Amino acid sequence: MRFFVLLLMVSLPLADHARATPLPDFGVLLNDDGDFSFTSLDPAESVRNLKAQIDSLAGTPVKTLTWSVGAGSEILYYPTNVANVWGWRPVPEKYDEAFGSWCRKAQAGMAADVDPIRVVGERAKGLGMYFVPSYRMNDDHFIFDPEEYPLTGEFWLDNRHLRIGESPQPADAHYGNLLDFSHEKVRQFRLDVIFEVIDRYGDLMDGMELDFNRFQMIFPKDKGPERSHLVTEMIRNVRTRLDEVAKEQGRPLYLFVRVPPSLADCHRMGYAIEDWLAPRLVDVVIPSQLMTLAHGL
Repeated sequence: MRFFVLLLMVSLPLADHARATPLPDFGVLLNDDGDFSFTSLDPAESVRNLKAQIDSLAGTPVKTLTWSVGAGSEILYYPTNVANVWGWRPVPEKYDEAFGSWCRKAQAGMAADVDPIRVVGERAKGLGMYFVPSYRMNDDHFIFDPEEYPLTGEFWLDNRHLRIGESPQPADAHYGNLLDFSHEKVRQFRLDVIFEVIDRYGDLMDGMELDFNRFQMIFPKDKGPERSHLVTEMIRNVRTRLDEVAKEQGRPLYLFVRVPPSLADCHRMGYAIEDWLAPRLVDVVIPSQLMTLAHGL
């Protein structure tokens, strides 16, 4: 089971109106990438295995579980009407050994109406934990072979002209295949997925996590600072939707963001953290390495 254990960061000073809404103690946050959402061709066994994963957290210091709703930004673990699911198109033979089994297990589970996000959330809540679905804002798994890779979504194939283009990472030109958030169509697609998650699980979740760490690049090289307002507007839209659903549910819903590990990195990528915190658009900021722990963080 692959987890990333994350610690809560103390936020910057908040505006007066924001201080009126104190945060609960989220304790240790544990992020699961959701890879084991479907583990068997038998849907009932997949559900049992999922419940066992969450039950293993009982008695640990973990108080908040964040669970990735997708294997990428466009391949999701629930029956989405916005993006795609595992096996939405045939898996090329060269990838069958690595991905064929995952696709078949996911397809079997979804055909039986298994929703792993709800299974996990209900189990976590039953253990007294906070449950927060997590969405990867610009996942990069597909970029090395976007035409055939199983984690490439239909939106990317239809809108490849909206790529970043020149790679922001000179050492690897493939990063140019990431979608460019400069384009309203790209930002709206991401928002549509996020809104779908909020509307689908609003009765169950305690908030939403936007994972800007998978992957950190969303703009062409050196364009992040001048286009950061576009991301801030996205954050504001998510905050508004969360507040609307929170009012319907009669309880608060919190907004978490996973971001690069320093303010300098955030600013370079286009994440104006101060503009998110001052009006309390976000509640929890998690500075994080991409894949590993940094003991000096």
